Order: sequence, then structure tokens, then C-alpha cells
Amino acid sequence: MNSVIQLEIDQAMLWNNVEIETPMCKFDGVDGFEWSVVCQTREVLRRYPHLILKVKRNNFNHRFSCDITAKSPNGKDRSFSVEIDHADLRPYIVNGRITFNITATCVIPFCHKTDATNAKLQLQPFEIVEKCDDLYDLKIVTEKDNFILAHKGFLLTMSPVFNAMFTHNTKESQTGVIEIKDFDHATVKSAINLLYGHLLEPKSIQDVVGVLRFAEKYIIKTVVIHFETWLNENITVDNFDCVVKHAWDHSSDKLKEICARFYRQHIKPELRDVNPDVVADMARLSLS
Repeated sequence: MNSVIQLEIDQAMLWNNVEIETPMCKFDGVDGFEWSVVCQTREVLRRYPHLILKVKRNNFNHRFSCDITAKSPNGKDRSFSVEIDHADLRPYIVNGRITFNITATCVIPFCHKTDATNAKLQLQPFEIVEKCDDLYDLKIVTEKDNFILAHKGFLLTMSPVFNAMFTHNTKESQTGVIEIKDFDHATVKSAINLLYGHLLEPKSIQDVVGVLRFAEKYIIKTVVIHFETWLNENITVDNFDCVVKHAWDHSSDKLKEICARFYRQHIKPELRDVNPDVVADMARLSLS
């Protein structure tokens, strides 16, 4: 199996002690194996410039070899070793540049493994649940009568609120319909998708806070812990007032401590949309 890197260098580079490296290159069909070429020039006794080509390999445990060829204007290309004298390169200088083709060859032996002790296998809930409407027994109706399909049995394992809702004689358990009107549709959808194992890619701090509010209301502790930790690590002067408002609106003691610490460390950032009583309370916490 071969992989080729073409390297062009300027003739003037030969008279200077410089080093360049090509981008990493892969072998088609082989995952995790990359290689590049490091080109160095140096002078020996200030008279004889040399060019040195080194191959850099990542995650290579297999047989590997390299062939270095300089392109000639007359078509008579020549193979070189990794260290090349300047005088040998003169016939291959075209318009002040030298072009090399470095061909790497790796041999990956066929190996039949029966030991699975190092295997890493994982499935997310959404990958297991078939995309079939007949399997869903819960409709979550949000703003403007949009809805999200889900499974009662799955959600009741996540939340004691959902558990109580589905295991007692309630309207929701009888009809299989929940109305959630105090969150917008995007927030509810993001929260449910997150529980099913989908990747959440928030576009703003408000998106994170929205899902955190949902998790707090329905007492989904793992989500609350992870999102509070994320906010602690990603709070900035620009999003600070949003986090402060959420912390005090929803009596989140942990987030209040985070905000108070940030307030103390960043010379009291301006809070445009926060109640003055909240600012005073935060200032008090920052001194404790």
C-alpha cells in the first residue's frame, strides 16, 4: 500500500539553516496511520550545504519504507537517500526550485484476532430505537402545537417527575400526551434529544441555560450536574449576565457560587439586565 507526498523547495533554502514540514498524509483505506516529511537544510563547515529529509510517522506499527525521487527536466528522475549533498541536486533545479516525490510503502499483515478484551463498543438509545411511529407511546406537545415523540418507559427512568406522571392515574398516563408550554419547542427538542444520546451543539449560552432549566424542572440530576460544570468552565464577561439571571431566577446555589466567584475575580463586570437586588446579593456572596 503506497502513499505519495510531493515536496517543492526553493533553491535559496539550501544555503540557510531552515526546517519545514509537510501536512500529514494518510493511506487510503487505513484509519489512524499518518506520515509527513520534515525537510532540513544545513551547512557543513560553511562550505557544503546538505538537504536532509526525515519521515515522521504517527501510530505506525507495521513495516514501512520510503523512496525519495528528485524530478529531472529531462525525465531522468533519480532516487536519493535521506541526506543529499547540494552538488548532487544541481541537475534537478528547475526555475530555482527542486521537486521531490516521496513514496511511502506500508505493509499491514493480515491478522485474525479472536481476543475481544480490547474492544470498545457503544450504542446510544436513539440508535437502538427504531424510527417507527408505532413504537412511540408519548407525544410531547410544545408551543404552536408542535410535538416530539418519545417513550414513557424511557423518560420515567430519567426523571422522578416523569416517573410520577406516568405511574399514577394522571391525564398524561391515560392519554399519552404531555403539554409543555413554559419552554420553547427548540429547547424541549434539544433536551429530549440529549436524553436519547444525540449530540447537543448549542449556538448560544441561552441554549445551554434553556436545557439546564428543563433538566432542573424535571429533576434530571445528571444533566444538571454536567451543564452546571460546563457553565462554570465557559462563563465569560459577555454571557455573565445571562448566567446570573438564571442562577437567581431558579435558585441554583451552585451557579450562584460560580457567579459570585467570577464577579469577584473580574472586577465587577457590568450587568445591564440584572435586578440590582441580585447584584447586591451576588456582591455579598463574593465576600463570603
